[in-house]
Amino acid sequence: MTPRSLFKIILKIFGLFFLKEIIKTVPQFVVSIIEAFNNGSITEGIFSFAINIIVILFYGFIAAQLLFNTTNLLDKFKLDQGFDEEEFSFEQESKKGQFAIGISANTILMIALLVLAGIILVNEIPNLFSEIYLYITNPVAFGINSKSYIIIAVFKILIALLLIGERKRIVEFVASKKTIKEDEKVLEEEQE
Repeated sequence: MTPRSLFKIILKIFGLFFLKEIIKTVPQFVVSIIEAFNNGSITEGIFSFAINIIVILFYGFIAAQLLFNTTNLLDKFKLDQGFDEEEFSFEQESKKGQFAIGISANTILMIALLVLAGIILVNEIPNLFSEIYLYITNPVAFGINSKSYIIIAVFKILIALLLIGERKRIVEFVASKKTIKEDEKVLEEEQE
């Protein structure tokens, strides 16, 4: 594995982190819009809608750039410059002075997806039980807001479970872009 392909994988993992932030923002966006319009405040609803759309678009733009435009980012910021290529080897057979690991780029992305989904689950399962407990013990004090927090937590847990269940399809979609396939082709040519 060359430094260039390693940095492509790292940038794609950062893109997945931004994708996680979008996943966390969407349920809050939907619930806040519903609550704003149910409370009768049209201006508050429009303001909430605008702010949430800006945040989602910003995260979406960064995620798209990191996931699908990694080659241009590497060229623009010259992230792969200044490394001795002989020090990097993720091949099955190690050569003198090299560290060998037999992991493909798709496997690394799959592991990153599992870690992201795990982080969401670890954060949201206790949050869900906490919100349910607060709602059961004092439903009048929390009212409709407590229900919305419960709904948000359930959505986030469901999305994390979908990430775990559909990780292969997600990785295939991300890998369907030229960057990872080009790296694997170059790696196969180097091994021959």
